[in-house]
Amino acid sequence: SSLEQNEEVELDNALNLAKRKYEQIIKRENDLYKARHKLTNYLASRGYQYQLIKKVVEETVKWKGENFLGEL
Repeated sequence: SSLEQNEEVELDNALNLAKRKYEQIIKRENDLYKARHKLTNYLASRGYQYQLIKKVVEETVKWKGENFLGEL
């Protein structure tokens, strides 16, 4: 349905935004908890719903995963 397509587009947009922002955040913030919190707040300020934010933050942190841990 078009509702599902809209949700998918919103998820893709949020993920792309989150990945770019997360790259910036972790350059300055090496506390993973604080980095996640900052990303959550950023996405909320962009008007995304909490359920979507939660999913996007998890995927973004997982996407960065080993790279982030390797830099600590």
